[in-house]
Amino acid sequence: MLSGRFLKGLVNVVVGIYTILWSLILIIPGVIAAIKYSMTFYVWVDNPNIGINEAISRSTEMTDRHIIDIFTLVLSFIGWMALIFVPSAIF
Repeated sequence: MLSGRFLKGLVNVVVGIYTILWSLILIIPGVIAAIKYSMTFYVWVDNPNIGINEAISRSTEMTDRHIIDIFTLVLSFIGWMALIFVPSAIF
């Protein structure tokens, strides 16, 4: 049987591939796909007996009506991310 660490990495790789494929169409569908797939890892950890594609579909169902809320939450952290890079710009 595959180790848990390998499967955790595999979940992230599959989600990353799906997001990149959506990003090849345009940037906006890629962002929407990243938001829809953002809960995949947590769904899979709660239910390790399901497959990766099932976890992706459950994540899509969970985030279906909350895309704008999740997007604004991510945008609210841009200021903090900018503050992280200020010390590195000083040196």
